Amino acid sequence: MFINRIYQSRESLIRKFKVIDAGAEASFNLNSKVLYITIKSHTNDELLLHFRDFKRNEDAPPISLASESFYLILDKVRTSSNGEKYMQPILDLLDSILALIIFIPEIRYNEIDQNTLNIITKEFLPELTYEIDGIEYRLLHSASNLV
Repeated sequence: MFINRIYQSRESLIRKFKVIDAGAEASFNLNSKVLYITIKSHTNDELLLHFRDFKRNEDAPPISLASESFYLILDKVRTSSNGEKYMQPILDLLDSILALIIFIPEIRYNEIDQNTLNIITKEFLPELTYEIDGIEYRLLHSASNLV
């Protein structure tokens, strides 16, 4: 659900990336389960993101008061040079489409550089960890849409 909405918003996001850096090039690749986003500039600034829609075992206990239709998984966040500068338009879009809770695999969360993490955690507040299918995830709740 969310990855399709993000993918449909790609032209708007590209315009916002070009406001940040006129030389920015962005690619959006969507397969049935993962949305891959890469933003690069001619000065080697780069942001790489992998998103998945949230799906869990029907028998698992609820994670939050929010419906699971508001959950999203961010499998990978990688930046180089000043690539974190492209993160804000994505976070603004997630807020506008009501992505209330983002799950990031704990191992990947710990790999995010501090500048990028600071940008993300201004908009999505880190909470507890939650295990899904044997993988620990860090939950981040929308700061503007707290549940």
